[in-house]
Amino acid sequence: MYEVIKAFADGEHGYAYPAGKGGHTYAVGSKYPVKGFEPPEEHIRYLLGKDNAHGQPLIKAIKLPKTGSKQAAEPAEEPLSPPG
Repeated sequence: MYEVIKAFADGEHGYAYPAGKGGHTYAVGSKYPVKGFEPPEEHIRYLLGKDNAHGQPLIKAIKLPKTGSKQAAEPAEEPLSPPG
């Protein structure tokens, strides 16, 4: 699971648009991806890295608390790395 750290719109063909410019808009602090959408690893790396239309990471990896736990989500141990 990932958390959005810069608002963007995830458009068709794997392009991350500025928020409000097309596709599904993700607000800062929201979870990525939306339920029912499974982006390819390549797209996750694109969003984690700086080689996108924004020139900066748009999401960060997070750990979800165990079921029934009230513990807040913590940064994950980087399941994927940004390119380069």
